[in-house]
Amino acid sequence: MPPLAAAATECRLSLRQSTIGRRAKDPATGHPCSMRFHGDLVVQYVVRAVGGLPWGRVVCEDPPRSFDQVFYLYDPDTFRGYQACSGIIHQMLAQTPVVCDFDLADDKWDFTYLPHTLANAIVNGFWSAMDRNMGVDPRCNVDMSMALMVRAVYSEPRALLRACQQATPAHRRLVVPAELVEKTNTTASAECCVCMEDVAAPKESSDDVVMLPFSHVFHSSCILPWFHRVSTCPKCRRDMARLLVAVTRTPKGRFPGLEATVTT
Repeated sequence: MPPLAAAATECRLSLRQSTIGRRAKDPATGHPCSMRFHGDLVVQYVVRAVGGLPWGRVVCEDPPRSFDQVFYLYDPDTFRGYQACSGIIHQMLAQTPVVCDFDLADDKWDFTYLPHTLANAIVNGFWSAMDRNMGVDPRCNVDMSMALMVRAVYSEPRALLRACQQATPAHRRLVVPAELVEKTNTTASAECCVCMEDVAAPKESSDDVVMLPFSHVFHSSCILPWFHRVSTCPKCRRDMARLLVAVTRTPKGRFPGLEATVTT
C-alpha cells in the first residue's frame, strides 16, 4: 500500500462471538494450567469516501484466517485478579499467530476491549468455582473460542489532507509568500480560511497548519471536516481530487478494491 494511503488507514477490531470453557485439572499432576485461544479472524476493507457515508463502504473482505495457540500458566493466581488476568491475556494475544498482526491497544477496539471481556468472565468463573468448592482453590484449563473482525478503514478525507501536506513544500518554494513559508514564521495576519482565526494559534493540541497548493492556509482540525463533505478548497473552490489519485493509484500495494473507486 502506498505510504500516504497506509497513513490514512486505521484498523478497528471487534469481538463478534466468544465461548469460554473450563476443564478442571488435578493439582497432583504438577502440570501448569493452560489457556487456549482459537477461532477465526476476518479482515474487511472499508473506504470512507469524500462526501460518502460516515461509516464507509465495504469494498473487499478476506476469507477467514484461523488461529490456535496454547499458553501455560505457571502462576495459577493469574485467575484471581482482574488486572493481572487482563494483562496476561493481552500478552498472549500479542503472541498468537494471525491476531498478533494487528495493534491490540485498548483504543483500537470497537464496543469492548477483548482482554477486559475475557478476563472478566474468567475471574468471575474462578471465584464462583471457589464458592462451590468451599474455598478450595480450583485448578483448571481455560479454552477460549472466538470470532474476531478487523475493519481496515481507508479515509479519503484524511488521505487528501496528508497529500496536501506532502505537496505543499515543493509548491510553497515557488509561489507562497515568504511570511507563510514555515509555520513557525507564520505572521498573525495569516488566517485560517475556515474559522477565520490566526493559524499561528492552534485550536487543538495536535493541530497543524495545512497549506493547499493554491497558497490558502487552514488549521488541520478545520479542513479535515470540510474534506469529509467535499474535496474542493473552501476559499477558491478548486478541486483537490487529483491529489487522491497520486496517493492511491500506484502499481503495487493498492488498498484492496480501491482501484475500482478512484477515477482519473
